[in-house]
Amino acid sequence: MPVEPERLDFIDGLRGMAILGVMMVHTSEIALRPLSGWMLKIALEATHGVQLFYLASAFTLLFSYHTRKSDHCFRISDFYIRRFFRIAPLFYLAMIVYLLVDGFEPRYYAPNGIKWWHILTTATFTNGWFPTAITSIITGGWSVAIEMNFYLFLPLCFKYVTTLNRALWFTLIALMFHLLFCKVAAPILLPLFPPNHHYLIFFFLNILSLPAQIGVFGLGFIFFHLFFSLQPPPVKETDPARKSKSLIFFMIFFYLIAALLTTEFQLRTYILFPRHFVYGIAFLIFAYALSLYPSPIFVNQLTKRIGEISYSMYLIHPLILKMIKKMTGGITIPFHQDIRFLLAFGSLVLLTYALSSITHTYIEKPGMALGRRIIAQMEKRSTAHHSLFERYR
Repeated sequence: MPVEPERLDFIDGLRGMAILGVMMVHTSEIALRPLSGWMLKIALEATHGVQLFYLASAFTLLFSYHTRKSDHCFRISDFYIRRFFRIAPLFYLAMIVYLLVDGFEPRYYAPNGIKWWHILTTATFTNGWFPTAITSIITGGWSVAIEMNFYLFLPLCFKYVTTLNRALWFTLIALMFHLLFCKVAAPILLPLFPPNHHYLIFFFLNILSLPAQIGVFGLGFIFFHLFFSLQPPPVKETDPARKSKSLIFFMIFFYLIAALLTTEFQLRTYILFPRHFVYGIAFLIFAYALSLYPSPIFVNQLTKRIGEISYSMYLIHPLILKMIKKMTGGITIPFHQDIRFLLAFGSLVLLTYALSSITHTYIEKPGMALGRRIIAQMEKRSTAHHSLFERYR
C-alpha cells in the first residue's frame, strides 16, 4: 500500500481563509463595492489570498513528497498522475461551463475575443505564457495555470531545495529571476500589443505569470523547513510555551498586515519587493503561528471544511457571483452599501459552499480515485514485469 501523507488541520484552515479572501475581492469587483474606504481597502487587498494558496501548496507538495518517498514504489510519474487527476477533471468541466455562460465575445483579459488557441492553451495549461490567454476563459484560471507549470520544476526542487538555507537561496534567486524576466520580456512584448492593451503586459509581467509568483512558492519551501527544523518535539497544543510563541508570531503578522494597508508603507516596501511577495512574507509568519498553535478562531470545523473544498469554490464562485449580480441588479435593498456588500459576500459563500460540496464529492473525489487506480495498475504491472524478469534472469 502506498504511504499517504497526514492531513494537517492548519493547512486546511489556511486554504479556507485563502478562498474566503479571493471571494471577497471578487465580490467587490464583480458584484458590489463597499462604500467605506477602510472596508474597500480590505476587500481589494484580500486578492492576496492567492499567495496564501501558493504558500500552502508549496508546503504540502514538499510534505507529501517526503512522506511518500519512503515508499520503495514511489515514482515521480505517480506525482504527475496524482496532480493531473486532482486538478484537470473539474477544471475541464469549468471550462465548458464558462464558455457556455460567457461565450466567445471580447472581455477585459481577451479584448479580441476567445479564439481556438485560447481553448487549446487553457486545456493544456500552457495559457500561463500568453498575456491574452492566461485568464481569458475561466475567471481566476491564471493561478491554476501557474500552479500546473510550477509542477514541471518540482523534481529539481525535490532534489536540491533540501534545507532551510537552500530554500532561502531559492527564494532570493526566484526574485532576481523575476526582475530579469521583466527586464527582458517587456521590450519584446510591448511592441506586439497596441497601447490600449498594454495593461495586459503589466499584469502578465508583474502578477499573472509563473516568474512573478515563483518567489511565493519559495516562501512555502521556507515554511516547510521552518516547520520541521524549528518545531519542538510533539507536545500538546495547549502547551503554554507553544501558545506564547504562537501569540508573538500572530502579533507580528497583524502588525505587518496593518502596515501593509497604509499607503506610506506600501510605497516604501514595494520598491524592494513586489506587493504580493510582501504579503507572502506576512502569510509565512501567520502560517508558522498556526502550525505552533492552530487557534480555533482560524482553524475550526468550518474553515477546515471550506479549505477541503476550496478548489471547487475557487472555480465555481465567479459563476455564482455573476448570477447573484444578474438576479439582484434591479432590486434596491434599503441598507448602507457596506451592509449590501456583506450580504452579497455572505450569499456568495453560502451558495458556493453548497454547490462545491457537490462537485467535490462527485467530480473531484472520483477524479482523484481514478488517478490512484491508474497508479495502482502501473505498480501492479511493474511488479509483474520485475517478477518475470527475476524468474528468467
